This record gives sequence, structure tokens and C-alpha cells, in this order.
Amino acid sequence: MSEEALKPTAPPKGTAPPVPPAPEVRASRIPFPVSADLRRQLEGGIEVLEAALGRYALLEKALRRRQWEHLLQARLAPLREVVRDEPAIVEALTRLHQRLQVEGASEGLEPALELARKIKRLRTRLEVLTDRRLDSGDSQWMTEGIRLAENLARLEQNLLPPAVSSEEKVLHWGGYLRDAKLEALAVLLAIVWLSSPSGWGLLWMLLPLFALLSQYLSSGWFWLTPRRLVWKPTGRKPIHLPLHAIPARKGVQLLSPTQVRVSVVDGRRFQLEFIEGAARLVTLLNQLPRPSGPS
Repeated sequence: MSEEALKPTAPPKGTAPPVPPAPEVRASRIPFPVSADLRRQLEGGIEVLEAALGRYALLEKALRRRQWEHLLQARLAPLREVVRDEPAIVEALTRLHQRLQVEGASEGLEPALELARKIKRLRTRLEVLTDRRLDSGDSQWMTEGIRLAENLARLEQNLLPPAVSSEEKVLHWGGYLRDAKLEALAVLLAIVWLSSPSGWGLLWMLLPLFALLSQYLSSGWFWLTPRRLVWKPTGRKPIHLPLHAIPARKGVQLLSPTQVRVSVVDGRRFQLEFIEGAARLVTLLNQLPRPSGPS
């Protein structure tokens, strides 16, 4: 075979470039200056705690943010690793505390003691944050080592799109995008009305609130996988649109920064309104290869 034949050929004109994989955030192990002797005695326990510390810090930072769902979506790998390793983490903490009780506090054990303190503090904060995000107090009665893992597992389940397998990779997802200008207007009118109450003032104050409610009810959540687009309008059942039924380019229109129209081959049209990530959704839908058969 000639050398020319071995050269890679350029993709034909008009072919969309491959879609890059969804960005994932991975946690790094945070090393502590623990003695090699103690590391050997705990048989990998210190390494387990150092890895857990990095994951805990990453998850805590995400859970504190306003857009915590999106941040967690990009951190599913460390979340699953924490759930998987929780028994080993609890065991490592127990063995470390037992070792410290036997040997007593000393300068050589201080790094290990500080590592244990940080792990405990982060675990406590994560338990509180996950309780808050789940909006449930049931988990507070769980024993240590179960509560955090159970909370994180439930959060992961909540992040998965409806009726889409956990094995199906979610490339992009989003939902209702609140209108900051309307919210600011509602607050401003409320301040004006409170300073000088009147019937007309109350009516003007309620108008932006009704507009916000209307936007919310017209919106919903979407999930895009390599095989389908799932659209769940607010208060209604999810609609599954296989990619092979959505013509590339002609079947997807960006109507506004928060509005997308999706047309399928049978003539139906779906309008995704007041959603975040609309432009990226259109880009991905136009780039993704169409599966040959039903999903």
C-alpha cells in the first residue's frame, strides 16, 4: 500500500466536526506529610482519606453554589467515587483514631490528626448541604457512614433524566432560566408600593410576578444524549424525541437566547422556552450523528 493511501483523509465538506465529550471535573488527591511508617501501618488508609478530602472539597464547593445541579452533573464521577468508598473512608478514620489513641498526640502524628479533622469537618458540612438540597430531614437519623453516602446517591438519582438509563451519557441538560430583569422589576415595584400603598400600585406589582409564573409554566427541563432529546415541560410527562427523527439543521432553530424550536420528521414541532443553554443545545443537535434506527 502506498504512503499516500495511509494518510488520513479530510472529512467531506459540510460534515460537522465531532462533538467533544461533555466536560467532567475530576478530584485530585490532596497529599499530607504523613510518615511512611504510619502509612504502612494503616495499609492504604491515609491514601483513601487523602483522595476523599479532594472529592469532598469538590462536592462541597458545588453544593454551595446557586447552580449546584449543573455543577454536580459535571462532578458525577467524584460523587460516585465517594459513595463507593464511604465504607473504606469510615474504616480508615476509625483505624486512624485508634492508632492515635494508642500512641497519643505527638509531633509526628500531627499531619495525620489534621487530615482526620479536615475530613470530619467536610463530612459534617456535606451532610448538612445534601440534607438541604434534598429538602428532607429523614437522613439526619441515619448512622455515620450511611447518611452521607445515602444522600449523595439520592442526589445522583435526582440528577438523572426521567426514563433515561443511567448508562446513557447525558451530553447537555438545562431547564428554566429565571428572568433577572423581571425579578428586579418586581422587587422595585414592591418597594414603591410599600412606600405608598395603592390599588393600582398593587396591580402593577403583580404584573411582573404573573409574567414570571407564566414563563415558568411555559418552560421545563431538557436532557440530550447521543440517541435522544428528552423534553419535560413543567407539570407534564417527558417527551422523548429520538435523534434520527430530528433532521439536522432544518429540524432545529434557535429562536432566541432562551428559546429553541425542534421539528421532527412526522411534522410535529416542540418549542423549548425560557431555558438555559439553548445555543449549546442547538449546536450539539446539529453536530450529533443521527443513529440509523430507533433508540
